[in-house]
Parts: sequence; structure tokens; C-alpha cells
Amino acid sequence: MALVEAENMTTKRLAITLAGLIALTPTALPLQGSAQILDPDDPALDDPLEGNHTCATAFVMVPGVYEGLSVTASLPDFFVLQVPAGGSLHVQLTVREQKNDFTVDTVGACGQASTFIGSGLRGTHAFTFDNEDTEPEEFILRFYRELSNYAPIQGSVEFDVVVSENGELPYADFCTSENSVMSCPCANSGSTRGGCQHSGGESGRLILGGSQYPVLGGMSVHATNLPAGVPAMLFSSGISGEAMAVPFHDGLFCHGNGNVIRHGARFADETGFCDWTGDYSSTEGRIAGESVLLQVWFRDTNGPCGTGSNFTQATKLRVRP
Repeated sequence: MALVEAENMTTKRLAITLAGLIALTPTALPLQGSAQILDPDDPALDDPLEGNHTCATAFVMVPGVYEGLSVTASLPDFFVLQVPAGGSLHVQLTVREQKNDFTVDTVGACGQASTFIGSGLRGTHAFTFDNEDTEPEEFILRFYRELSNYAPIQGSVEFDVVVSENGELPYADFCTSENSVMSCPCANSGSTRGGCQHSGGESGRLILGGSQYPVLGGMSVHATNLPAGVPAMLFSSGISGEAMAVPFHDGLFCHGNGNVIRHGARFADETGFCDWTGDYSSTEGRIAGESVLLQVWFRDTNGPCGTGSNFTQATKLRVRP
């Protein structure tokens, strides 16, 4: 299968052929770990994201889900938030148990004074980091147990973090059938959170969840509401600037002006469910920190426009370091 983009974007015609899609054999892709992640079985570790006990070794958090983190009474944990120019990052912190000495602050840069956020935190809290500059900006978060006012204690505090961009979900949707500048090809609008309507009267939807880090459980990648039994291809497109919804076949191809990479073919089951979990790696062919659009292209022989194929909506993620 080939996806070819013409050089002139104003007259671009996307040539795609479905020939050979059924014959494609999915190949499992190895999930790669971060250089900052050590062996999670080491009993001395707080959590799998170790190596971040100093500002200089802070762990970079791209938008996503980070569950099962913890910090001990003796060692702080540092995390870096890289906020794009003119954008914002939102952090949702959930503390699993109350400890009066659990504290969160921000450090402007290594060696600079910190800004207090909160102590004795319990339950869920939300913080926003805005960047009004024309260049990306880094914020350093520090989680620690403040022992100066309390007797030293043993153990750790467990917490979860969800990082999202510009107030959206960690993996935000683009080019949905009812929220795009371009309309579906033959007035076959579907759901507000999916692609254009297919032969089954529904909209195919791509759903991402979990973390890009295998040691934190890995990422779930699956499509729902596809026509039963059809072949489907997961692919990604690098995004630079705004995403473009290009009408093609029975759906909207969501293009980000970057190179397109295929991530494997699957067959939907009788309920229209198709799964790439465990076989997808966001780092395959990508640069750390790069933003990409993921989308599923599927066969639909009896589709409303009669072209033979359709797309889900696209979902955006920022590739982990």
C-alpha cells in the first residue's frame, strides 16, 4: 500500500491503493524504553521512572498517562515539562494517600529558587503551565517529602500524573467528521468524535490510552465501530503546524505535512473492534518530542460514497524521549 503526497499542497492529490492490504502480515514492533528508565525490578527504586533524583537528571514528561509513581522520604523526584511556544500544559495529580509531608513545587532551572505549589496534598489536583513566549519553555516539577517540620519517616507516597496539552485530553482528536473545516465527501457526516459515516451507519473511532512507556503498562491502541471483518491499517503522519483534513475516498485523511509511516494491518472482529496494543511503538521512525497524528484507514466496500474505503478520526500524541 502506498500513500503519496504531491509537492503542491494546494493541488495535492493523495494516491492510495488498497491492493495487497489483506496480504500484509503485521509484524510485532519492539517497545523501546527510555534511557532514563532503569530496571523496575531493582528493589531500591521508588518506581520505574528512576534516575530522576536531581534536577540535572529530571525525567521529561510528554503528554500522556503516568500511573503508579512514588517518592520516598529521602529522595526527591524531578520531572521536566516542555511547553510549546504559545501553548500550555496541564498536569492532573492524583495522590493515592494523604501524607502531611508530601510536597510539590516548581524549579525555574537547575540551581534556581523553587516556587511552592502545595503540601499535604490528597486526592486530585490540577496545575496549568502557560507559555506566552515565541520559543518553547521548560518547567521543572519536584515531588518530595518535606522532612524539616516532621520527624523522619520511612516508606513512600504513591501518586499518578496525567499531562495534557492546551486543555485537551492527553491524546487529542483531530479531523473528526463534524469538527473539521472540510466536510465528509458525500455528506456522510458521522459522530462528533469519530470519522465519516461508513456502510454500517457508524463512525470508525481510534482510541489511545495509557502511557507510551512499557514499564508503566504501555499504550493501548485500538479502533472501534468499524464495519465487521474489514482489513484496517494503522498509520502515523508527522505534524508541523495545523492538521489538514483532506477529503479522500469516503473519509477525511488527516495530514500534518510530515512523513507517513505504516504501523501494521489488522482485521476488525465481528463487533468492529481492531487492536494494535502491544505492537505499536510511537518511536518507530520518529524523533523524540515530535508530534504525530495517528489514524486508521479501513476497507468499506459498500460505503456511502462508493469508493471502497474510509478513515477514523486522527489522534495526536507527542513522541516520548
